[in-house]
Parts: sequence; structure tokens; C-alpha cells
Amino acid sequence: MAPGTENDAWTSPAFALGFQAIEPHKAGPRLGGKLPATYDQWPPDPDPVRQVVLAALAVDGAADDQGGFKPRVYVEPGKPLPGTLTLINRGEVQARGEMRLSIEPPAAGRIEGPDRVSYDLAPDQEMVVEFAVVLGPGAERVLIEAAASGKDLPVPTALYVYGGTEPTEGPQKTKRAPGAWD
Repeated sequence: MAPGTENDAWTSPAFALGFQAIEPHKAGPRLGGKLPATYDQWPPDPDPVRQVVLAALAVDGAADDQGGFKPRVYVEPGKPLPGTLTLINRGEVQARGEMRLSIEPPAAGRIEGPDRVSYDLAPDQEMVVEFAVVLGPGAERVLIEAAASGKDLPVPTALYVYGGTEPTEGPQKTKRAPGAWD
């Protein structure tokens, strides 16, 4: 049927705006040739090779005496808390980029040591960068974040650090369930 006939498709507001109907025989893949007879004859389509960098943050005092990790790490404001940023190239190609260390909120503390880290890692190569976090007076909690810039980025990583001293009891003190992580 043609425009102006009784077919509802031709009275659509889309046609009034200038849209045109598609021709179904022109839709679909345009391979420009003949399809292979079997799947085995299909040309390979390799995945692109990308850098794969694992980024991990750690601070002193996060490990407990049972081989696990404490749910919270406490530090006295003004006292440096040593930490590390570990970058590992898990990919098959050279990995290059830059990681930025920061604190949120920025006024709650500071990073001592490098706040930007450039890396150039061969496959399976590892790099460890040491830094310290110093909380400002009255800081209750800060987020330490390592974020990347560039192409094929590592996943950002972050952890919280709490101001003050670790409570000895109460809801913030967690106990390990019997048999957990054994």
C-alpha cells in the first residue's frame, strides 16, 4: 500500500516528520561475498590484546592475627598510617599508565609520598609503591582511592580508614564465625 491509503502505518507521525520505511531485503549482514560452508571454515576473529593491570591498596594494621582482615582500620589523627599500592600486570602485553592516589573528603587528611604513580610493566611484572595517610583533626572516616587515567584502565580500588582508636567491644567489633575462612 502507498502513502495516503487506509493503512495505519502510512498515517504514522514518523512519516510526517520525514522518516522512511526500510526495505527488509537490504537489512542484515553485508559480508561482500560468499558465506563459508561450515563453521570451521569461518575466518578467525581474535580478541584484541589488552593490558590487564590489577591494582590493590593495603594499609598497616588491616590484617588480623588469624590470617584474615579487620573490617575497620583505625588511626589516630596526625599520626602517619603506612600503606602500599600494588600494581600487577596480568595481561600478555606491556602495560603503561598512571594511577592517582587521593583522599575523600580532601580536607580530612593527606597522602604523604607520591600521589601520582606512572607504571610501565612487562607481563607478570609487579610494582609496589609506599605511601602514608595522615588524618586531620576530627576526621572520622576517609576514603583512600587509587584511580587510573589513560586507555585500558585498571579498575579503581579504594578502602576506608577510621579516625580514633579501635573499640574493644560494641557493634563495631566483629567476631569471626567458627570455621570461617579455615
